[in-house]
Amino acid sequence: MTNPTKLIINSPDYTALDANGAPRVAGIQANVSTPATAVVAAGPFTLHAVDLGKPTPDADGIIRYALAGSPIFDLIPLHGGSADITVQEYGPGGFGVLSPIVTVMREAPPAVVAVDLQ
Repeated sequence: MTNPTKLIINSPDYTALDANGAPRVAGIQANVSTPATAVVAAGPFTLHAVDLGKPTPDADGIIRYALAGSPIFDLIPLHGGSADITVQEYGPGGFGVLSPIVTVMREAPPAVVAVDLQ
């Protein structure tokens, strides 16, 4: 995918509560893997964990996280470089299901990245 503008996250557990009424999901982490030469030289690839906090879902329950100006966008190399992004929820029980890998690049025109945590 080239020039992503949003990270769209669909998670049925995002607003779920445990037996005590506490949220099962505390937040979302994006994992961005980039070629080492794109950001820092630390092996063939560098993994960056970006805590997105707990964004508020839209009325339809879908989370639409704007990438422009975000730490994720800054990690995607310009002009032909690529980055692999996965997303996972975290909470009191640790980390949840890891989304499929989405490979993104920064060029024109903008696009939308969608991940499904089902």
